[in-house]
Amino acid sequence: HAEPIEKEFFSNEDDCEFLERLFETFNVNRPEDYNARSLSVSDVVEIRRKDITRYYYCDNMGWKLIWSEPIGKEG
Repeated sequence: HAEPIEKEFFSNEDDCEFLERLFETFNVNRPEDYNARSLSVSDVVEIRRKDITRYYYCDNMGWKLIWSEPIGKEG
């Protein structure tokens, strides 16, 4: 069981473009000051936008949306 890595990024890209760029950043063009593990199959990434949070699962061939919920909307 790996420890969660919390890092904030800001992007206007759609979620799919952002996830692909994030994967490339931490697996191919890793920042020099980043010493944690790479993104791997079965990792989950949380993306928060203005009004919604989405969780994506890293699958063998890309990312799968596994959960989506509105932010700050109580029924």
